[in-house]
Amino acid sequence: MRVLLPTVATGLILLVLVWPQFEDQQRRFTFGPAKIDKKAAKNLTMLNGRYAGMLEEKPFTITATKAHQKNAKDMEFSLSGPKVDIMMKNGSWAAITAEDGFYNHKKQILELSGSVNVFHDTGYEFRTANAVIDLTAGDAHGVDPVAGQGPLGNLKAEGFVLFYKTKRIIFKGRAKLTLFPNRMKKG
Repeated sequence: MRVLLPTVATGLILLVLVWPQFEDQQRRFTFGPAKIDKKAAKNLTMLNGRYAGMLEEKPFTITATKAHQKNAKDMEFSLSGPKVDIMMKNGSWAAITAEDGFYNHKKQILELSGSVNVFHDTGYEFRTANAVIDLTAGDAHGVDPVAGQGPLGNLKAEGFVLFYKTKRIIFKGRAKLTLFPNRMKKG
């Protein structure tokens, strides 16, 4: 026993010290710079990305669950689950959501696709399949059917053009507007 126990204890200690050397080197904890593939570093992907800007002294933010940089030189991003929030001068706000998007930073163009929804805090909501927003001018347009509803009624059209500076929306193609007269009298 005097020889066997110290020999087994020494063997176990050596086994504990040598065992990690046989494990896969990738799984070991090490200090030092991370090893990143050069191709992956050129086109970066960001989770829960956020971009903030100003549109004629009105702040807006663009967030996305995932933003993938298409080209580092052109600053173009494909977006998954984009959302745009715009605060107006009078304190009201608008939110735009979509399934996918494409943002060109140099041109300040945001293209949204897949269930594009526009909400305004005054109770208006519009839905379409695709929309293109010029963030410099604040204008937007879409060539797909648009449907909307609000406190004064419902609307359906074949497309739209929104002019931010003149505060006008032109609904294109065949359009149908249903007004609720009782709501109009209330205010």
